[in-house]
Amino acid sequence: MLLQVAPVSTLAVADRAFTRQYFRGAVAAILMYDITSADSLAGAQKWLETLEAELPPSPKTILVLVGSKLDRQEERQVPLDEALQMALRANAAHLECSSKDGTNVELVFQRVATMLLQRGLKPGADGGGTSSRAHLHGAPVVIGGGPARPVGAAGCCV
Repeated sequence: MLLQVAPVSTLAVADRAFTRQYFRGAVAAILMYDITSADSLAGAQKWLETLEAELPPSPKTILVLVGSKLDRQEERQVPLDEALQMALRANAAHLECSSKDGTNVELVFQRVATMLLQRGLKPGADGGGTSSRAHLHGAPVVIGGGPARPVGAAGCCV
């Protein structure tokens, strides 16, 4: 599965005005927080407020709140219930993952792709509906079939 991702992560609050250009017009957003840091959930809440200010309300907009460092469960500082409540208030899906051991990492992107399909992604113009290219709000989205790119390749987000 191949999704184009524009990373806007740990930039200072002062840089938020600059970073708005990256998600203006987006159809999906993944907000991440660190389950071992209560401050990171507060930071995700600030990003959520920025996203809500920039993205027009739409039932087709996908939002997923993702807790990272699931492999460090014993150091958890963000109660699962607190994160779930934030996701519920934001009408967002919620998952937890671990980049270190790979738990649920692919699931995050599979969930986004599935939600995009369910909310209006249309098959490409090949007539048969089997194309790996599709369009949402006129923007091309490639799902599967693309060549894998090595980490750090131009245009790839690490």
